Amino acid sequence: MIDALRREMGFPVAPMCRALDVSKSGYYVWKNRKPSARKLEEERIKVAIKAAHERGRGTYGPDKIQDELARWSRWRSASIGSSACVVR
Repeated sequence: MIDALRREMGFPVAPMCRALDVSKSGYYVWKNRKPSARKLEEERIKVAIKAAHERGRGTYGPDKIQDELARWSRWRSASIGSSACVVR
């Protein structure tokens, strides 16, 4: 939220942190944190889902894509696929 307002509206960080009861140092620690292992895995799954969808010329549905992505759980790949706007 702070990043979006800073980018879009040009609001300074300090007043937004005060308004949201967040320390400036905590905000910057969060902002500069490396992605978690789960987030990195989700990105790899998104790439694999999109590649499987393209290999199927855009006709593969969730079940067919899941068959290709059997190494990940059905729930994880389905939820990530729907958030990537590839599988519905």
